[in-house]
Amino acid sequence: MAVNPETAHRTADAANPPQLRAIRLRRQRVFKAIVLTLTLLFLFIPLALVLILDGGLGLLKVSLLRFLKIHILKNTRTPLHDHVRKVWDWSNTQTVFRFAIIQIILSLAVIYAMQL
Repeated sequence: MAVNPETAHRTADAANPPQLRAIRLRRQRVFKAIVLTLTLLFLFIPLALVLILDGGLGLLKVSLLRFLKIHILKNTRTPLHDHVRKVWDWSNTQTVFRFAIIQIILSLAVIYAMQL
């Protein structure tokens, strides 16, 4: 009996359902991984908010001043850890621990909000 090359893959697939299930499972896992990655894509922002604000405000301040001549945060020293050390008289240790505590609280709030 001659095998038609156009339908040969169909007969092979029909004859071997465990392999088809394995292929389907792999496709489902890849699809789930892609969906999970896309839904959690911007989750790093609230989970690293203290670090982003500490460095990002300085970049924002310098960029706006240099390119658009907009003066924002005139009374705020950047990065923020220098501001709290000089203006609020926090020691280096206080600065590190307080920023860490703020970051931990924010991270726990994000994790709690995700579980709702």
